[in-house]
Order: sequence, then C-alpha cells, then structure tokens
Amino acid sequence: AKKLEAFLRLVDDRPEPPSRAFLDEYAASRRSLGCLSLVSWNAKMLNVTDQRDEDWLAAAAEKARNIGARACAPDVQADLVCIQEAPGPQLAARGGAGAREAVSKAVLPNTLRACMQECAGAAAGPARQYHCVCVDVHCLVRDPMHPAGVDEGEQHVFCYDAHALRLVRPRYEL
Repeated sequence: AKKLEAFLRLVDDRPEPPSRAFLDEYAASRRSLGCLSLVSWNAKMLNVTDQRDEDWLAAAAEKARNIGARACAPDVQADLVCIQEAPGPQLAARGGAGAREAVSKAVLPNTLRACMQECAGAAAGPARQYHCVCVDVHCLVRDPMHPAGVDEGEQHVFCYDAHALRLVRPRYEL
C-alpha cells in the first residue's frame, strides 16, 4: 500500500488550482477575444409548495447569495447569470404573505445583484457593474376548479455585467 501511495504521488495528474494572476490574465484575454462567461441556474422556487410561507424571504435571499458566490468565483467570473424558476407570477397570485412579499420586493434578483457586485469587486476589481432584468413567464392553466384560469408561471432573472453586455430593448413579459 505504501509503494502504491508513493507511486500515485509521482503520477498524480490532478492539476494544481490556478493562481490568481492566471485567472486575472484569463479573464482579460477572454474579454479581449470577445468571449463571455455564462452561468445558467434553475432556482426551483416557482411553486407555492416549494417553501413554507414564512421561509420564502430567507430562502430566496440564501439561494441568491449561493448562486452569486459561485457565479462570481475567481474561476468563473460570470458576465451573465440566467436563473429560471425564480419566484414570480404563481407566488404573486396564489402564495401566502411571505411568498408574495418575496416577489413584490424582488428579493432574489436584488440579493443576487448585490452579491455579484460585492464578489466582483473583490474578485475582478471595480471594472464590473451588474444589473438585473426580470421577465415574468406566464402560464395560464384552466381546470374544473379554476375555469377562468390560474397563473402557474415563473420568473426568469438575468443578471449581467454592463461592461460586457448591454440591454438592446426593454424587457417584456412572455
């Protein structure tokens, strides 16, 4: 076993983690070539049954902080974060007070933007300026209990670095 361990140490092909200087150089070269870093994430927070009502505010903020921390990590430095199944129309229409407040106060997008900006300042310097755009994706479902229909929709959140991307037309609901 000791010989095997010694041999494995000699042939270990796992790369060393990249240095900070390498990551900074990589980010600069990526931009100079016109390349972007995109992170797509399913928040899994669109249904009224996804959280207890009293937990929606804290859960949305925690989810945003977790996604933001990963998306602006030194080895990622996302230019655009796309989040699907964020709290949106279904919760606004059918959720309890906590769920409706999480939607009306835009807890997930606002916390994500703040986290991305704070992390980016530490990771990439002040050269980043994040903005969030939210798009409601409606899904009207009719059934015998709801003949007029009920919105089972979600929200998509796009958090982008304004130095890398620009909004070319206003957002619109789908």
